[in-house]
Amino acid sequence: MIIKKLILKFLLQKKEKEPIKHKEINKILFIRNSKIGDAVCSFPILRELKINFPNSEIDIYAGRDNNFLFKKLPYCNNIFTKFRKRDSLKTWKQIRMMRDRKYDLVVEAVPMKFGTEFAVWYMNPRWTIGLGKFKDDNIN
Repeated sequence: MIIKKLILKFLLQKKEKEPIKHKEINKILFIRNSKIGDAVCSFPILRELKINFPNSEIDIYAGRDNNFLFKKLPYCNNIFTKFRKRDSLKTWKQIRMMRDRKYDLVVEAVPMKFGTEFAVWYMNPRWTIGLGKFKDDNIN
């Protein structure tokens, strides 16, 4: 609804004037919790992240149906899982573990949804890059 859209716009989206400092990126979280084909298409992005930030740790926040794909990539350190709605407590535990990792950069390669945006806000990364646009079936 409109309330979700307003919360996303005014509360959850950071307005950073400070540019991303390449040397200060030590931990990266890449969010790709969509379908298997989309996960496979993100492999080149992950490779380029590792090339451009060779000393950084790259973690993945993937969906339950595609997390196995990232386990074989040599440049992915930790794989976190977004479970289905009925297992929301498991997802919340994963989000708390990601918050404890204290990411410098979060790359969202998914259409923005309220729950994902709220999770990123809770993790409180220094910088966030969103590659998707807002998508919610209830918002026009």
